[in-house]
Order: sequence, then structure tokens, then C-alpha cells
Amino acid sequence: MDQPMRLLVAVDLTHPSDHVIQEALRLCEPKAEILLVHVVVDLRSIVDVYVCDKPLPALEDLELDGKAKLQQLVQEHRLAQHCLVKELLLTGTPWREIVDCATRHRVDLLVLGTHTDEKPEHRVLGSTASRIATNPPCTILLVPPENAAKKRLAVKTGGVEQSPHTPQREPPR
Repeated sequence: MDQPMRLLVAVDLTHPSDHVIQEALRLCEPKAEILLVHVVVDLRSIVDVYVCDKPLPALEDLELDGKAKLQQLVQEHRLAQHCLVKELLLTGTPWREIVDCATRHRVDLLVLGTHTDEKPEHRVLGSTASRIATNPPCTILLVPPENAAKKRLAVKTGGVEQSPHTPQREPPR
């Protein structure tokens, strides 16, 4: 008998996480298992990188907040009605923890969101997504921001597909 599909859905608990979960549900088979994962970054490990003018939140507070928000996502999206769901809160470097978790749980599909950023290396993929995509532990689905699909809208004109970013050319005479 075939094993049910196992998906790891990595969320950063921001608004785009809703879109990532919806895309994962579209692919979810009945009886599938979703591992809903959030990684808490221990901010003390990056204190030398960023200058802070206010005290850093305690790791325990970040973990409690993360657990509560994972539970809220499960309820809001009614995940338990669609599949077996496990909430996993991890602590560490997001890309590394996600890859390790996917490997450890032998997931079939890893679903995570991408985002744009002001940093050049983040313009196409977020840093977590780009690191995972370069050496994925399994099949991955990178979900672009919800509004990205509207920006990529392509229109066929004269048999040639053009997007708003395609330079306009003179038709052949």
C-alpha cells in the first residue's frame, strides 16, 4: 500500500504564509500529512551583524509567539479538515533547519514562499528559498508572492506572447 503524501510547508508567519498554505492545500491528497514548520532565529547569534537600539526579545518569547501563530494558522486554514497536520517549531538557521527537517521526515514535497527584497541577492528569491533551491533535499515548490502572478500577466499579440516588461517591436511588413 502506498504511503500518504508528506509535505513540509515552511512558513515565516508573515501575511504571505497564508498564500503558501493555500498553494500546498491545492496539491494535498486526501490523507496527506502536512508538517507546518516555522524556524525561530536566535537573534543573539546575529547581534554582531545588526546594530540594535532596543533590547532583543528573549528566545523563549519568540518560541511561544511562534507556537501560538502556528496554531492560529492551522485553525484559520482548517488544515485538520484536509489532512493530518503537525506543527513543528524549530530554532536555528531557517534554511538549514528546513533542509534537515525535510530529510529527517522524508518529505515528498517541500513548499515555501519566495519574496523580493531590497538586497540584490534577494530580488528573485528570498535568502532561505535560494539556499534551499540550490541543493534541495526533495522536490520543492517555490510559491511567489500572491501579487507576483498579476505582475507576470502575459498577453498574446499577433501570436507572440508579451508581458508588460517585454519591449514592443514593430510588426513585420
